[in-house]
Amino acid sequence: MPSIRPRVRGVLVAVALLLGIGAATSCTQQEIDLWNSLNHEQQVSVAKYINEQNHQPPGGVLACIRHHESDRGPYPHANGYRAENPTSTASGAYQYIDGTWRTMSARAGYPGYSHAAYAPPSVQDAVASFHVRNYGTSAWAGSGC
Repeated sequence: MPSIRPRVRGVLVAVALLLGIGAATSCTQQEIDLWNSLNHEQQVSVAKYINEQNHQPPGGVLACIRHHESDRGPYPHANGYRAENPTSTASGAYQYIDGTWRTMSARAGYPGYSHAAYAPPSVQDAVASFHVRNYGTSAWAGSGC
């Protein structure tokens, strides 16, 4: 996406408006034309960027797990999505070991990330939510959540 970096602000406004997200209130024809001039890969990259910028970490038990597993910072405990365990393959906000992550992310419908920390925060949250809904919180029993 380096070729469009100088135009990113306009594109982000256009995409936000077209997707109905963010604080965009209007979009110029030039911004719409710019969006339409991007190839599919560039549009996907911009859309992913916008999605991650608008990501709001879930609360409840998932916030508790994130806090105990990866992020010791203040609420909403959102800084641990890139966490890496120095003594195992566990990574990401919920500290999934690679084998468990690959199995659970595939079951949740998000295959393709070999390591939890490689997945965007919204995917990590979706996989952990699926895990809790379908298998409970026993994997994190030691966290007190």
